[in-house]
Amino acid sequence: PDWNAMIRTIAAAYGVRREVRLIETGTPDLLATWGVRRPSVLLPSHAGGWSPERMHAVLCHELAHIRRHDWIVQITAEALRTLLWFNPLIWITCTRLRRAGEQACDDAVLGRGVAPRDYAAHLLDLARSCRSTHSRWASAVPMAHPSTLERRIVAMLNPRLNRQAL
Repeated sequence: PDWNAMIRTIAAAYGVRREVRLIETGTPDLLATWGVRRPSVLLPSHAGGWSPERMHAVLCHELAHIRRHDWIVQITAEALRTLLWFNPLIWITCTRLRRAGEQACDDAVLGRGVAPRDYAAHLLDLARSCRSTHSRWASAVPMAHPSTLERRIVAMLNPRLNRQAL
């Protein structure tokens, strides 16, 4: 109930009017959003042990993806990459699109008052706990890829970055 209240509060702050469902999966390494008309936040099986601060940071990030309609954008990008697999520019574009989406959502979390150091600590711990060497869902947890993780943490700890939306 606390998490549902938290998700409604954050959704209202972001202007998300659709009901967002929280779904705890049986998988320890899955953290993602899913869906367009009835969006869901998929949480790993160990999410029940998270602190309210971590849950707030995670929900701020995932609801930012929902507000931005990132799920449909990424699905469309992947469909285009499948059709145009032979074109290296589409591969570069898809990588940069995903990276920009994660950066925008990180900026949204920091804009909600989460301290950069705390957010970086949560991100590192989540990457550690959600990353499995034999993960079937590795592509669904982009925040756990080492090069992406390092880039995101460096950006969130940089006080000179302009985090305002365009």
